[in-house]
Amino acid sequence: MKKEIFVISLIVVIVFVVFYGLSGPSNNDKKPDDNDQTTMITTVNVPLNMIALTLDDVYGNYNKTAEKHMTEPYTAENATGNGLSWNIIEHYQSAFSENNDNIASAQNDPTNMITQSITKLESKEKAEYYVNLKKLQLIEKKGYTNLSMETIGCKSFYLTTKVTYDEDEYDYYLLVFSIGDVVVTIGGLASGQSTYVDYAKIIESNVINAVEN
Repeated sequence: MKKEIFVISLIVVIVFVVFYGLSGPSNNDKKPDDNDQTTMITTVNVPLNMIALTLDDVYGNYNKTAEKHMTEPYTAENATGNGLSWNIIEHYQSAFSENNDNIASAQNDPTNMITQSITKLESKEKAEYYVNLKKLQLIEKKGYTNLSMETIGCKSFYLTTKVTYDEDEYDYYLLVFSIGDVVVTIGGLASGQSTYVDYAKIIESNVINAVEN
């Protein structure tokens, strides 16, 4: 029961990150005049599950243990806590759990979990603004620490915090970026810091390829 509660709490963190934040600037973004094709993408017109990470992308021996795809638009009222409402056009999320001899145990062990969440908003400007809101909220209100990385997508940030599981402390990583009108969130305790940067770049590449085709 303790493990299940911890896993549920960790997934709630990801969902919270997608829909909650406070206003503020994001320093890790590309300028419109950068010679980069990501800055020219304004909308992503393919189903979000088509640009998401798959089992083939994930390092190690993993199972997909959770998946949700919402294709009907809905509104997140006052999601950022400052009176704003967000029109969500489409939302996709899934989780991967690393295999071991006891699959049930692996699925309930957050140290072996990777989560991804992809949300399509009304416009590129809305997506970039949303990334700005999330970063400040997580650093100032949740105590996350900023990690240095090259920009992914148009705006991005990479944070870390400490979490305790079975009396052991782990580094939890969270990477968020926008590309066009889509916001991507990747997080987990498994693997090292560079792993989540690699995963984010895969999704970024998937978006670029989808737009080009």
